[in-house]
Amino acid sequence: MLILVIALVVRDCQRNNLVDSYEDYMGEVASITSESSAQGEQLQTILTNQDDLSPAELSQQVSSLASSAEGLAEQARGLDPPDRLDAADRSLETVLDYRVTGLRSLAEAIPQAAESNDVSFAATALAQPMQRFLASDVIYADSFVGPATKALEDDDISGIEVPNPDPFLANAALASTQGARNLVPRIKGQSGGASDDNATGLRGTSLVSTEALPSGTTLASGQNSTIQASEQLKWRVTVENGGDVDLSNVVVKSSFSYPSNPSEPQEVEGEIASLAAGETGTVELAGPTDLSFGEQGTLSIEVVPVDGEGNTDNNSAEYPVTITI
Repeated sequence: MLILVIALVVRDCQRNNLVDSYEDYMGEVASITSESSAQGEQLQTILTNQDDLSPAELSQQVSSLASSAEGLAEQARGLDPPDRLDAADRSLETVLDYRVTGLRSLAEAIPQAAESNDVSFAATALAQPMQRFLASDVIYADSFVGPATKALEDDDISGIEVPNPDPFLANAALASTQGARNLVPRIKGQSGGASDDNATGLRGTSLVSTEALPSGTTLASGQNSTIQASEQLKWRVTVENGGDVDLSNVVVKSSFSYPSNPSEPQEVEGEIASLAAGETGTVELAGPTDLSFGEQGTLSIEVVPVDGEGNTDNNSAEYPVTITI
């Protein structure tokens, strides 16, 4: 009996130590990741350049942020994870290292992008470091949150949450050349106009897709689509807000014409009442009523640029469409 009691006490002590190790570790991770997410918010504020700072000043601010991020990476390397979390802990270190590297690369890219007269080059130079931020968010979700959650389940521990903070790169569109185009005028100190609600930040919309209803046919630029005539014929247009400012009353226009009568297009206009930053929204526009069955026409869709939008190359498209009986 004495041996059994001792064994139970030892087992309970080991169990308590295991639970404490998870609790202590997750608490430290929560502190580090929360501060890292806050640094991501700081970066977003820096890039909006509300004070019209010079590229050199912006670069210095990003470099300072990189030094702070490196401090968090050092803290992570000093953590003592439970045995089951060794691999996840190494992934956490990778996440923070990616963010440090991205910030240092971005600090170097800002002056180069600001000096260039080639918008595509400048946008690409800014987008590449952003891809590291995006990768860090994916690694954290897949290689830390997932394995850590499973480790807690395997050790039958409840009541301890795996930190799942906001992503470092809130606007994932900035990791693409098209999305980063909206940053170029900011880092050059060309902030542009304000939106209707006087909010500050990056502004930019893009045309994502156009569908013919009620068939649900997705239209393609340069490729003829055959659509059956219907009293319910509409164009459903999907628009993305690639900036970091919520938009309202985003105007979308359609124009449908035939080569036989190009001077009389059938035009329709609609609005997306509200479009949150980084989100997509749709609007349905009535289809044409004056039809020439079997003749290929041209549907033009335009998302009217919002105030302060720097890149409008992705705001419009033309689709060859043939409407049949």
